[in-house]
Amino acid sequence: MKIKSMIVFLVIVISFIGGCSSSEDTYDAPKELAITKVDSGKLKLTWRYTDSSKDLTFTIARKMGEDGWADEFYTTEDDSKVFIDEVDTENFSVVSYKVRANNNEQGNSSTFSMPVAFFPDKAKPSDLQAQQINQENIQLTWVDNAIGEDGYRIGKKSGETWIENYAVVDANATTFTDSVYSLFTEVSYRVSAFVHESYSAALELTFMPIFSAPSELTLEQLSISQVRVAWQDNSEGELGFHLQRRIGAGANGDYDWGNTITLTENSTEYVDIPNVEAGTLYYRVRAFKDTMFSNYTEIKSINFNLKDIGEVNLPAYATDVHVTGQYAFIANEYSGIQVVNISNQQNPVLVMNITDPVISGKVLSVYVDEDSYLYATNQNGGLSIFDVYDMENPSFVEYIPFTFTEFQPLDVEVGTIDNQKYAFVAGGSAGLIVVKIDIYGQLGSMIVGRHNTHGVAYEVEKYNNTLYLADDSNGVYQFNVSDPENPVVDNVNYSIQRANSLFIYGNKLFVGCGERGLEILDRATLERVNSFLTQGYVKEVAVQGRFAYLADNNRGLTILDIQLIDDLKEIANITTETNANSLMIKDSYAYIGTNNKLLIIQIIP
Repeated sequence: MKIKSMIVFLVIVISFIGGCSSSEDTYDAPKELAITKVDSGKLKLTWRYTDSSKDLTFTIARKMGEDGWADEFYTTEDDSKVFIDEVDTENFSVVSYKVRANNNEQGNSSTFSMPVAFFPDKAKPSDLQAQQINQENIQLTWVDNAIGEDGYRIGKKSGETWIENYAVVDANATTFTDSVYSLFTEVSYRVSAFVHESYSAALELTFMPIFSAPSELTLEQLSISQVRVAWQDNSEGELGFHLQRRIGAGANGDYDWGNTITLTENSTEYVDIPNVEAGTLYYRVRAFKDTMFSNYTEIKSINFNLKDIGEVNLPAYATDVHVTGQYAFIANEYSGIQVVNISNQQNPVLVMNITDPVISGKVLSVYVDEDSYLYATNQNGGLSIFDVYDMENPSFVEYIPFTFTEFQPLDVEVGTIDNQKYAFVAGGSAGLIVVKIDIYGQLGSMIVGRHNTHGVAYEVEKYNNTLYLADDSNGVYQFNVSDPENPVVDNVNYSIQRANSLFIYGNKLFVGCGERGLEILDRATLERVNSFLTQGYVKEVAVQGRFAYLADNNRGLTILDIQLIDDLKEIANITTETNANSLMIKDSYAYIGTNNKLLIIQIIP
């Protein structure tokens, strides 16, 4: 009897506990909740739920971006298992949903289903990159675009099989660091944002971990023949290092690396003997093992046997420079003619300023002849002559006015023909102007000849009885000036565009052509021999020995090796703080007029 009574008691207790259970636990949650985009601004939810109750509805909870859950966002009017939501699907916010069932007949509700989420296209991660931060670790980085994700899932593949949930990082994360397990073996990663088991579109990349590259490359010139190259060794297990050198920036990038030096493992420095007279030397280093290589170090450069040894501040602008004896004469626009004592190139001194007592305006060009007469052209019209034999007391001698309204005297050169001195002037829009110099004659100096090139005459160069003229619009002219008062055009190369400077060297004519670089012509025929594009704006050109020197508005001083005229090579580039406007090479030095300085650069050790 006692056992039977106990069984009855337990049945009653269990029935009582069951009747008092929580209504939210009475029913299972809806299953297979799915979300699809049916149109721009419209999302469709579907789910599955089995229940025999007649009075059944569903409550949908929604979460927008980083906002909290709205648990009572929407309740259906019947047991339909489809819901269309109108929501912005073109922004960065993730939209999440979950659903519960309501048994209105019994007054009970189920728990919520697992959530699903919609990721707009804008919300997927972007700019996935991998960087090997050392020989043991790879760092992934990406841009977090999603608002409201639970986190990011990292998938990984090494071989043929993906590990989809290789790693999980928190919401708003933008980095993940992975260990390197095998060098020189490709590994793939993909990254996607997630909410529960809903994922954004994934970004994917493939990366091969390699030796850690050397770093902290430094260069030091030890002597006129040696450069010390030093670096930090970051790799382990390498067999050695490759050190590469090139001369000049070159036009072909990596293809110009023509010198490779092989060094032993754990090397951290090398003393290089470049076997070049001067140039800008570029170096890089990498580790290697058999046919496997690290990345190169950052490329570093050094101006070998090229030294910026002196400078003088000037007013704006130094448009022309002429060096003779121990003085540099600079056409300095509205500031007249600046005279710099260069007897000590490391300590040049501005000693005086010569101004024209007759006319004011921009001084555009200067020239000093063998008799120590200084010729200066002025934008406001005319040619002025000064006696600078006694530099303690330079004196004004004569002014030759020009009446051409279009005249802009950009350059002047003086030469002697049949024992008579003439000034040849590149007169801008006025073309070529010839002035007979007769300082102590009864009539004085005067204009005796002219030829209109119908362009813009920039510079003149004389060789015996032949005169060459660079015209910015109409190419390069060759004049016969055996009769200076009647200059005769012997030849013209109209194809040379933007010609603004000339230099005669041997049987070649070197022409500076602004953004078109350097043109080299046969001096006799004016036929093109070769050209070189500097990627800058050439304003002046000079040649000495086996090198051509270019004053470049954008790049400073560029030096070309012209020993092989069919294979020109840039061997050096020395940048200047402001535009390099004018240039003269004298002995071992380059004298460069910039916007605000005269620079003296030693070009030969």
